[in-house]
This record gives sequence, structure tokens and C-alpha cells, in this order.
Amino acid sequence: MNKQFWKEFFTRLDSFETEKLIEEKRGYLRFLEENPRSELRGDLKRMVRLIDEEIISRSELRAREQR
Repeated sequence: MNKQFWKEFFTRLDSFETEKLIEEKRGYLRFLEENPRSELRGDLKRMVRLIDEEIISRSELRAREQR
């Protein structure tokens, strides 16, 4: 995946609602399950990890704001 792809991915990561990120993550996981030997496996796992980190960060920010 090239530099432009990653720029676009990080833009989506910042701009998508949490529900949309979860939906995108499910799509990546489904692809990994259906294509276990894909060349994209490492990149997709990284994307899933980054989405998880973003969701957790948002959750922690909301929790702090509610205090």
C-alpha cells in the first residue's frame, strides 16, 4: 500500500464516526478471514490495530470529559 493510501486511511480514521470505523474494521477482518494468505495481511492487521487504538482513545476522551 502506497503513501497516498495511508494518507487517505489516516484521514478516514480521524473523520469517521466510531460506528463507521467499527464497520470498516469488520470488513478488514472479514477479508483476512476469507484470504488468509493475502499479501495485504500485514497492512490489514496494522489498520485493524490502528482502528482499535482510535476507538479506545475516543472512549477515554469521552470518559474524561464526563468527569
